[in-house]
Amino acid sequence: MIWTHNLRVKTFILLLLILSFVLISCESNNNDTTNIGPEEPFPVTLKMAIWNSDPKFIAYMNEKTKAFQEVLPHVTVEVEAFLSDSDYLQSMRVRSAASQLPDLFELKPNWLQLFEHDLIPLNEFEVTKRNNIAERFAVNEKIIAIPTSLQPEWVYYHPSVFDRLQLEIPQTWSEFITVLQAINEDGAVIPLALGAKDEWPTYPFNEFLPHLLSGNETYLSDMAKQSMPFGEETPFYTGYKKVAKLYHADIMGPDPLSVGWNDAVELFTSGDAAVLAAGQWFLPLYLAETGGLEDLDAFPLPYRDNENEPLRQMSFADHFLGISQESLHQEEAETFLTWYFSPENYKDYLDNAMSESVFREISSTNAFTRKIISQTDATQFIYLPGDEQYTRLSNAIQLDVKTLGQDMLVGRSVDQIATQLNERWKKAKGE
Repeated sequence: MIWTHNLRVKTFILLLLILSFVLISCESNNNDTTNIGPEEPFPVTLKMAIWNSDPKFIAYMNEKTKAFQEVLPHVTVEVEAFLSDSDYLQSMRVRSAASQLPDLFELKPNWLQLFEHDLIPLNEFEVTKRNNIAERFAVNEKIIAIPTSLQPEWVYYHPSVFDRLQLEIPQTWSEFITVLQAINEDGAVIPLALGAKDEWPTYPFNEFLPHLLSGNETYLSDMAKQSMPFGEETPFYTGYKKVAKLYHADIMGPDPLSVGWNDAVELFTSGDAAVLAAGQWFLPLYLAETGGLEDLDAFPLPYRDNENEPLRQMSFADHFLGISQESLHQEEAETFLTWYFSPENYKDYLDNAMSESVFREISSTNAFTRKIISQTDATQFIYLPGDEQYTRLSNAIQLDVKTLGQDMLVGRSVDQIATQLNERWKKAKGE
């Protein structure tokens, strides 16, 4: 039938026209980009955990990290700060067990092994390769965190006291004790503010002095190879004999164990104590309390027996910053790490932390430290923590050198300490 055939043809043509119109409309819409912009990234919050006992520095970090939004506008860095490193460590260990670590967090060098499996390797990062010492703190050949600062250890003193009593900077251990005894005989101020009630402030003597005496930065790891590393003629025994002479010289006031760290700081900053031993991290605290450095100077711990022996300057690498394996924003965290350690930002960090640089071609401008270094012939000596074997053995015998300082102050002898530690050490080694 002709009529039916024509109807089919017309219907087919109509369908073609409709389909063509739809296709043209779709193409037109696809080509119209006037209302389509780039896809906005989702907001990201990076959590960063640090510790610092200086509230002013914590305020600086909170402000500094806000500037990262100039690099990645969709990323906010949220800083969680602890005033105490012991509280900080406890919190991080709990979070590690619960798989709730922050995206970025700091560590001390002797904590690196504890968090080896919580951090991503940073060996191939450009910023890691610019760091002078990061490789020396690798754990099983993995660089899992980047050291931020280097803190020389000093014996701080008030020049006004030394000048009044015509005292010279001691060059040997016996001279050091003699100077403190002269201050004690004068009676105007306490010679040495230690703060041993809190146990950790004994570290310059009970922890670092044997290490310095050994002359070996890997001293702790080497101890693990020995059967009796605490006995006579070892750096530990010789060093503790020196410390015992200091602790029994009656130069820390009537009751050293009743004075905590905060009390010691107050005694020293108020001028009621002449000497205090601490790292360079103490400088900002002193400045915050006194407002100036006019009556402050320092010298390296004079642990040697005579001036012909080399003098080593203990320096402690600190605030190792790493990225959590659990972070959901590792790419943003990596970008932050690169930004954080860029020359401009890092130099600003050094100025505020009053720290020494650990990056190539970036130098600290700390005039106080530059002056002290120019006045001493001491060579830099970097604290390296013990290896995995040392850590296992020291944990097995519950070795806490800072607590041993308190034990010595209440009369426990070096021989008693050394004998007991050697027995425990041999047992832990299975010998």
